[in-house]
Amino acid sequence: MDNDLKQTLANNLLFYRQKSNLSQEALAEMVGISQSFYAKLESGKRLMGIDVLSRLADCLNVSVDSLLFKRTDTTKINNIIHILHDKSDSDIDAAEKVLTILLKELENARNRDRINE
Repeated sequence: MDNDLKQTLANNLLFYRQKSNLSQEALAEMVGISQSFYAKLESGKRLMGIDVLSRLADCLNVSVDSLLFKRTDTTKINNIIHILHDKSDSDIDAAEKVLTILLKELENARNRDRINE
């Protein structure tokens, strides 16, 4: 595996683990691996099989490509898709409505900030 890819994977594991407020030990337990093995993954010192990669992505609630590639707008969108992929149509409709309202509120807040500057 290319060193850049290993480092990207290590960085992404750290980022998404911290974002999920999980310790290395807790995530390792969820995935079914030892904490020492996980620590080596997160430091870029070890490689993993596809099965472990898939379980890590599931436990972190992200897509596999979000772990393998540098974070971009596309990987962020793929994470949203991953979060919603097994939800019911009514849950997806509700999430879409909430997201629409949230984005309008963010835009309104930005506009208020510009006016107050």
